[in-house]
Amino acid sequence: MLARRVVAPTRTDQHAGQIRERVRRILDSLPRNEVFDWVDLVSVEVTTQMLATLFDFPFEERRRLTYWSDVAVMDVNGSGIVDVDS
Repeated sequence: MLARRVVAPTRTDQHAGQIRERVRRILDSLPRNEVFDWVDLVSVEVTTQMLATLFDFPFEERRRLTYWSDVAVMDVNGSGIVDVDS
């Protein structure tokens, strides 16, 4: 499978230094002594940066990955994200 090849240990090991540096940069850029959105500024950003790198997706357009992920699980009636428990 493509996904297995993309995240194979040898492939992710090649990016280990880059991943550490990006996470450091993201964490260092966080606001100090004020409330911020951890999900948007850290979780989504780290994930989209790594996926863009691993999938050779244009880095500047990485937030599109989040958008298309949300679209993929959106309720067909457009009422929001699909409830997986239903």
